[in-house]
Amino acid sequence: RSEEENNKVKQNLSLVSDLSKIFIDGTGTLSFGIDQLTQPPGSDYCDIYLVNHDNLNLFESKQEFRYYTEGTRKNFKSGIVELEFHPNFLIYLGIKNPSTLYGLNVAVEVVAIVKRRELVMLHEQ
Repeated sequence: RSEEENNKVKQNLSLVSDLSKIFIDGTGTLSFGIDQLTQPPGSDYCDIYLVNHDNLNLFESKQEFRYYTEGTRKNFKSGIVELEFHPNFLIYLGIKNPSTLYGLNVAVEVVAIVKRRELVMLHEQ
């Protein structure tokens, strides 16, 4: 809850550097388990909702909203969340402080690994 503690937590986020050290095998899949990533630090609890644009507006105005269960975490302090969610539209994070007594500082690090297929045409000569 102190600025010094928050800065220390932010400096210890290492998802990008962890992923940059990991190879992708010839099949296009990651050659590791998600459990090999470094657990990020955390000290405050929050609720994190994965929502679409319409529900983001409802979330922000503190009305009833719907959220995707995949990716949503309640009473979450720290962790790595793997998604295999493939929406054809934008999704948003709604972050809520469940405490009515204390403020909340949140650091979020997001990395997307996208599998892409390419079709290569070979010309015969």
